Amino acid sequence: MKKIFYSFIITILALGMAACEQEKMPTDGNKTTGQIDLSSLVVSYDETTILRSVDVNDFIVTIQDETTHTLHGEWKYKELPEILTLTAGNYSIKVESHKLQDVAWDTPYYCAEKAFKVEVDKVTLIGEMVCVMSNVKVTVEFA
Repeated sequence: MKKIFYSFIITILALGMAACEQEKMPTDGNKTTGQIDLSSLVVSYDETTILRSVDVNDFIVTIQDETTHTLHGEWKYKELPEILTLTAGNYSIKVESHKLQDVAWDTPYYCAEKAFKVEVDKVTLIGEMVCVMSNVKVTVEFA
């Protein structure tokens, strides 16, 4: 009976050691993430193309991976986090007044897009993005 018990214990220990050898824990030297300082993002709009003021606080901000086109976040401008941690790589940030609809005759659509790079252990500043009217306004006058 003791032989079976000791065999069982030795087997459990051997399996435990084998499992520990296969597991690789990340170390600080293998860090692959960087950060974006979203508090540095300033959103404005081109005032020459509008007749009334626009509230940019409700503009939608999205961050997308340039390579895989994976969406990494979507917020209203007023609800942006201050710092966002992402894997190092190329990304794009898009600011738009609202989600584009099929037909919105009287709704101006403002948009801006910028590419940026996240580097390991660095903080990326976005800066200012000026949204411009990105839909077409057509006026028909009859005599």
